[in-house]
Amino acid sequence: MTQSQIKKVRLAHNWRRRSNHDAQLANARAETFALVAQALQQGEARYYGRGLFRTYLRVKYRHSAREDDIRDAKSVGYYRS
Repeated sequence: MTQSQIKKVRLAHNWRRRSNHDAQLANARAETFALVAQALQQGEARYYGRGLFRTYLRVKYRHSAREDDIRDAKSVGYYRS
C-alpha cells in the first residue's frame, strides 16, 4: 500500500494519528512517564507487565500510552524505589 492509500483508509474510518508533530509526542511521552512513576510509587501496579500496565493506565487514568513509552518509563528506574 502507498501512503496515500493508507491515508484514504484512515480518513474514511475517521482514524486519527496519535500525534501530529513532535511536540505532541513529547508531551504524551512525558505524561506517560509521570503516570508510570505515580502508579509504581503507589505500589498497586508494581509487578505489571507492559500489556497489563497499558490496560491499567487506560482504565484508571484514561490515558492511552504507547507500549514503547511504558517500557522506557519502567526501565528508567522508577520501579526500583
